[in-house]
Amino acid sequence: MTIISKNPFRRRTGPVNFPDRVIRRRVFRQRTRRGSLSVEMALVIPTILLFFFGLWEWSRVEMMKHVSQNACFEGARLGTLPGYSEKEIETKVIEILDLYMIKGAKANASYDPATGASTVSVAIPVDANFTLGMAFFKGKSITSSMTLVQ
Repeated sequence: MTIISKNPFRRRTGPVNFPDRVIRRRVFRQRTRRGSLSVEMALVIPTILLFFFGLWEWSRVEMMKHVSQNACFEGARLGTLPGYSEKEIETKVIEILDLYMIKGAKANASYDPATGASTVSVAIPVDANFTLGMAFFKGKSITSSMTLVQ
Protein backbone atom coordinates (compact mmCIF):
# COMPACT_ATOMS: atom_id res chain seq x y z
CA MET A 1 0.00 0.00 0.00
CA THR A 2 1.33 3.40 -0.92
CA ILE A 3 0.94 6.22 1.52
CA ILE A 4 1.21 9.63 -0.02
CA SER A 5 1.34 12.49 2.41
CA LYS A 6 1.02 16.19 1.74
CA ASN A 7 3.93 16.80 4.12
CA PRO A 8 7.10 17.01 1.92
CA PHE A 9 9.38 16.06 4.82
CA ARG A 10 7.57 12.86 5.69
CA ARG A 11 9.12 9.71 4.37
CA ARG A 12 7.17 8.01 1.63
CA THR A 13 6.91 4.29 1.23
CA GLY A 14 6.26 2.06 -1.73
CA PRO A 15 7.09 2.71 -5.36
CA VAL A 16 7.56 6.41 -4.69
CA ASN A 17 10.62 5.52 -2.58
CA PHE A 18 12.73 4.68 -5.68
CA PRO A 19 14.55 8.08 -5.98
CA ASP A 20 15.57 7.83 -2.30
CA ARG A 21 17.38 4.55 -3.04
CA VAL A 22 19.25 6.14 -5.95
CA ILE A 23 20.34 9.01 -3.72
CA ARG A 24 21.52 6.54 -1.07
CA ARG A 25 23.61 4.66 -3.66
CA ARG A 26 25.24 7.87 -4.83
CA VAL A 27 26.09 8.83 -1.26
CA PHE A 28 27.51 5.36 -0.63
CA ARG A 29 29.66 5.61 -3.79
CA GLN A 30 30.97 8.97 -2.70
CA ARG A 31 31.95 7.52 0.64
CA THR A 32 33.89 4.68 -1.00
CA ARG A 33 35.75 7.12 -3.28
CA ARG A 34 36.88 9.31 -0.41
CA GLY A 35 40.56 10.30 -0.84
CA SER A 36 40.72 9.64 -4.58
CA LEU A 37 41.07 13.37 -5.29
CA SER A 38 44.09 13.54 -2.99
CA VAL A 39 45.76 10.64 -4.78
CA GLU A 40 45.07 12.14 -8.20
CA MET A 41 46.43 15.52 -7.11
CA ALA A 42 49.52 13.86 -5.67
CA LEU A 43 50.20 12.30 -9.07
CA VAL A 44 49.25 15.23 -11.31
CA ILE A 45 50.65 18.29 -9.47
CA PRO A 46 54.34 17.21 -9.58
CA THR A 47 54.00 16.44 -13.28
CA ILE A 48 52.46 19.83 -14.01
CA LEU A 49 55.08 21.63 -11.91
CA LEU A 50 57.91 19.76 -13.63
CA PHE A 51 56.49 20.74 -17.02
CA PHE A 52 56.03 24.38 -15.97
CA PHE A 53 59.53 24.79 -14.54
CA GLY A 54 61.04 22.96 -17.51
CA LEU A 55 59.39 25.48 -19.82
CA TRP A 56 60.65 28.28 -17.58
CA GLU A 57 64.25 27.09 -17.82
CA TRP A 58 64.04 26.38 -21.55
CA SER A 59 62.78 29.90 -22.20
CA ARG A 60 65.65 31.26 -20.10
CA VAL A 61 68.15 29.37 -22.29
CA GLU A 62 66.52 30.71 -25.46
CA MET A 63 66.63 34.23 -24.02
CA MET A 64 70.34 33.83 -23.23
CA LYS A 65 70.98 32.70 -26.83
CA HIS A 66 69.21 35.74 -28.20
CA VAL A 67 70.95 38.19 -25.84
CA SER A 68 74.39 36.71 -26.60
CA GLN A 69 73.80 37.12 -30.35
CA ASN A 70 72.62 40.68 -29.85
CA ALA A 71 75.64 41.52 -27.63
CA CYS A 72 78.00 40.04 -30.27
CA PHE A 73 76.40 42.17 -32.97
CA GLU A 74 76.64 45.34 -30.87
CA GLY A 75 80.30 44.62 -30.05
CA ALA A 76 81.18 43.90 -33.68
CA ARG A 77 79.40 47.07 -34.75
CA LEU A 78 81.45 49.07 -32.25
CA GLY A 79 84.59 47.35 -33.53
CA THR A 80 84.01 48.67 -37.02
CA LEU A 81 83.80 52.25 -35.73
CA PRO A 82 87.05 54.15 -35.26
CA GLY A 83 88.29 54.90 -31.75
CA TYR A 84 87.29 51.73 -29.88
CA SER A 85 89.86 49.34 -28.46
CA GLU A 86 89.32 45.60 -28.04
CA LYS A 87 89.14 45.98 -24.25
CA GLU A 88 86.41 48.64 -24.52
CA ILE A 89 84.41 46.42 -26.85
CA GLU A 90 84.66 43.46 -24.47
CA THR A 91 83.59 45.69 -21.56
CA LYS A 92 80.59 46.96 -23.56
CA VAL A 93 79.54 43.40 -24.44
CA ILE A 94 79.72 42.33 -20.78
CA GLU A 95 77.66 45.42 -19.81
CA ILE A 96 74.95 44.38 -22.28
CA LEU A 97 74.90 40.88 -20.81
CA ASP A 98 74.77 42.28 -17.26
CA LEU A 99 71.60 44.18 -18.15
CA TYR A 100 69.89 40.80 -18.58
CA MET A 101 71.42 39.36 -15.39
CA ILE A 102 73.67 36.92 -17.24
CA LYS A 103 76.54 35.95 -14.96
CA GLY A 104 79.97 34.54 -15.71
CA ALA A 105 80.03 35.48 -19.39
CA LYS A 106 83.35 35.85 -21.20
CA ALA A 107 83.77 38.10 -24.23
CA ASN A 108 86.62 38.15 -26.72
CA ALA A 109 87.03 40.91 -29.31
CA SER A 110 89.54 41.10 -32.16
CA TYR A 111 90.12 43.50 -35.02
CA ASP A 112 92.00 42.75 -38.23
CA PRO A 113 93.25 46.04 -39.72
CA ALA A 114 94.16 44.42 -43.06
CA THR A 115 90.57 43.39 -43.85
CA GLY A 116 88.77 45.79 -41.50
CA ALA A 117 86.93 42.86 -39.90
CA SER A 118 85.82 43.06 -36.29
CA THR A 119 85.04 39.73 -34.60
CA VAL A 120 83.38 39.37 -31.21
CA SER A 121 82.66 36.06 -29.50
CA VAL A 122 80.77 35.41 -26.27
CA ALA A 123 80.65 32.31 -24.06
CA ILE A 124 77.97 32.02 -21.37
CA PRO A 125 78.09 29.16 -18.85
CA VAL A 126 74.56 27.82 -18.48
CA ASP A 127 75.10 26.43 -14.96
CA ALA A 128 75.68 29.88 -13.45
CA ASN A 129 72.50 31.32 -14.95
CA PHE A 130 69.85 28.82 -13.95
CA THR A 131 67.20 29.44 -11.35
CA LEU A 132 66.52 25.75 -10.66
CA GLY A 133 69.66 24.03 -11.90
CA MET A 134 68.15 21.52 -14.30
CA ALA A 135 70.43 18.54 -14.84
CA PHE A 136 69.88 18.56 -18.60
CA PHE A 137 71.96 21.72 -19.10
CA LYS A 138 74.77 21.01 -16.61
CA GLY A 139 78.26 21.67 -17.94
CA LYS A 140 77.03 23.28 -21.16
CA SER A 141 77.65 26.79 -22.41
CA ILE A 142 76.11 29.07 -24.98
CA THR A 143 78.54 30.50 -27.51
CA SER A 144 77.96 33.18 -30.11
CA SER A 145 80.24 34.85 -32.59
CA MET A 146 79.79 37.73 -35.01
CA THR A 147 82.11 39.23 -37.64
CA LEU A 148 81.42 42.53 -39.34
CA VAL A 149 83.56 44.13 -42.04
CA GLN A 150 83.89 47.87 -42.59
